[in-house]
Amino acid sequence: MPPPPPPAAPTPPPPTTTTTKKRIRFDDTPVAEPVGTGQSTEEKRRWAVTILVLVTAAGAAATRAARRR
Repeated sequence: MPPPPPPAAPTPPPPTTTTTKKRIRFDDTPVAEPVGTGQSTEEKRRWAVTILVLVTAAGAAATRAARRR
């Protein structure tokens, strides 16, 4: 004789509290423009390339000096 089936799990009652959705409110406040540092993007890129070249050259010089020893 097979065992009796397990009792069915009771279904939970629906929630009794009603929830209202909060609406997102967008204010039309003016956004402050970022203050420039006086340097253009091109100038910043130029400095970045300069530093990259200097670091690469310094590494090459250090490698060359280490090989000469």
